[in-house]
Amino acid sequence: MDAQRKQANKQQASQLLSATDWTAIPSVADPAQSNPYLANQAAFLAYRSQVRAIAVNPPVVVDPWPTMPVEVWETVPTA
Repeated sequence: MDAQRKQANKQQASQLLSATDWTAIPSVADPAQSNPYLANQAAFLAYRSQVRAIAVNPPVVVDPWPTMPVEVWETVPTA
């Protein structure tokens, strides 16, 4: 039973990581390369680190799951 719970938590963590892979691309948060750009990439990187810890060493119970940040987009004014 515990092995099944650990596997389910690992699978859930892997899905969450896959869903946020794009936030780790450097250019998505670089105003020189993306406009608009992801202004809170650091929050996503911290979230992904917490989720990755679950994926690598899944516990029997995850309580609570890390909270995914809300995307914050900013634009660079054009001349």
